Amino acid sequence: MSKTIAERIRAARQTNVSIPHKLGEITLSCHRPTDLEMAESGGKMAQRDILIKFVDGWSGVTELHLVPGGTTDPVPFSSEVFAEWVSDNTDAWGPICNAVVDGYTRHQASLEETAKN
Repeated sequence: MSKTIAERIRAARQTNVSIPHKLGEITLSCHRPTDLEMAESGGKMAQRDILIKFVDGWSGVTELHLVPGGTTDPVPFSSEVFAEWVSDNTDAWGPICNAVVDGYTRHQASLEETAKN
């Protein structure tokens, strides 16, 4: 089944970011802000908003990654669980924020390049 146009637009905003973890890297799926989100924020977003709002998936995450003494069972992504985990994992903040901001910067550069042509 092919993706709808809306799904293709959302997919174009997606990027993956590797986060260091003592058990090995985990991969998070992030998306860049839309132009509307940036306009509504006045071009500035709080770090908390970037961390919580723009991460929408992960792969290879087990309970042990999230909870000391947890199991090796995979954990499906949950925004609530992610928000709790990232709040105490400062090593993840920089890579996530950089991926989101860089995604928007690349988007803006692409728009500017298109306008020149």
